Amino acid sequence: MPQRRPRPCTPPPTRPWAGRCTSLACLAALREACTAAETVLAPAFVAGHSVGEYAALAAAGTLSPDDAVRLVALRGSLMADVDRDGGMAAVIGLDRAAIEDVLRTIAPSGSIIVANDNAPGQVVISGTGPGLAAAEKRLREAGAKRLIQLRVSGPFHSPAMAPVGKSLAAAFESVTWSDADPPIVSNVTAEPIREAPHIRELLARQVSSPVEWVASVQHMVDEGVDIFVECGPGSALTGMVRRIAPRAHTLNVSNPSTLQATVAALQAAAYIPAAGVPRSRRAGGRRLFRS
Repeated sequence: MPQRRPRPCTPPPTRPWAGRCTSLACLAALREACTAAETVLAPAFVAGHSVGEYAALAAAGTLSPDDAVRLVALRGSLMADVDRDGGMAAVIGLDRAAIEDVLRTIAPSGSIIVANDNAPGQVVISGTGPGLAAAEKRLREAGAKRLIQLRVSGPFHSPAMAPVGKSLAAAFESVTWSDADPPIVSNVTAEPIREAPHIRELLARQVSSPVEWVASVQHMVDEGVDIFVECGPGSALTGMVRRIAPRAHTLNVSNPSTLQATVAALQAAAYIPAAGVPRSRRAGGRRLFRS
């Protein structure tokens, strides 16, 4: 499906929409490089982590790049206006089940929850200031190696963000949506979805729900995905996937050298057949974009 180029985006690099512009630019570059090499790029799924889900929706043709960037900017603005008493912390060295057992002992209910299930032994919690303080002591007693306070301005992916979801749902009414092709694996359910109305519903819930990244990656592996391509700055998601699915092959597109290496690696693995290779010799592996 033809993709429009995103308009130039020049906010400060710490803003979330700047990262999404970069992800979309990297994806556009990958598509152009494949076209120039007379190759076919046909991922089985797309997925994005947290705010990266908007870039993934642009990759799937559900949102235009312009609308994706505008919605990310709106999301950031709405989150900044919410009562932000609280924060987030990464818990290292304790599995999710053990963490949730500890969190259930902290009152009031919902004051702190698992916000991101990123990888085995790497779970992020989110909640009120008192809830985080109580959780830190009890999680260390339960065997956590480290708790790292994240440099964020509020308790994101927690019930405190529910008002943001309602405002986003209203804003979604003014945007054109299409079914996802390929399907997107939702942060909320860790299941692939295509239908635009269902995507909109889950995207509004996503801001106040846990990011089910471990389950999302595992679902794709179970469906036969054996190669993952991360489009955008850094390689945080690549590292997470390696921990979740050690046998999967991971690639990253973040600059011209990684772009060239990714296309070469895909061609060498026959995931993207080089021009002139007979169809009978083309392998049919399954790929994934993520951002």
